Amino acid sequence: MIRSLLIFVIAAIGVYFIYNAGIYAGFVMKQRPDGMDALLEDIPFLLRFAGAFFLCAGSALALLGVRSARWMIALGTACISFLTLAIIFVGGDRSLWQDDAISSGILILLTLPLFRLR
Repeated sequence: MIRSLLIFVIAAIGVYFIYNAGIYAGFVMKQRPDGMDALLEDIPFLLRFAGAFFLCAGSALALLGVRSARWMIALGTACISFLTLAIIFVGGDRSLWQDDAISSGILILLTLPLFRLR
């Protein structure tokens, strides 16, 4: 029961990140003439999208009972956390990393129990 609740919350955070990535992708596609090329060269976007994908896919697999899905969730958490740390260490503005930092902390706290609960 607790494991399922953790997985639902992780999936909700993953959907939130996919929603944000979709809004950003639409913004970039409208603003820049090269649209898709600009998105594929944007490393933070790719990390955020990959992390969100791994969180959502891992959550879906975990709800289906696949044991190795927790590693996919951990990979998504690592992508989001790495992105947050990279933005902080590069000296990015606080508004760029504040939401990601809060979400990363929550994701880490939610992902760790998945390795203990069966």
